[in-house]
Amino acid sequence: MPANTHPAKVINLSLGGSTADGPDVCGNAEQAALNAVRALGAVVVAATGNDGTANISAPASCAGVIAVRLDQGRILLAVRPS
Repeated sequence: MPANTHPAKVINLSLGGSTADGPDVCGNAEQAALNAVRALGAVVVAATGNDGTANISAPASCAGVIAVRLDQGRILLAVRPS
């Protein structure tokens, strides 16, 4: 397959949940995939979850991902260092 000549600059992941490693833990496979797309220059943004708790579900809990949460009408952003 030829290389993508128009790769995404921003990847938005509006999903989340537990991994085989447990709730709120970024799995090794997830982190490897996110590292690969970030190495290609993409910015990754992910929702922290939809369960109404303060937990940060994967993939938002992965390193280098911009985690986004809406809290009482305020948008909160966080990034776990790589």
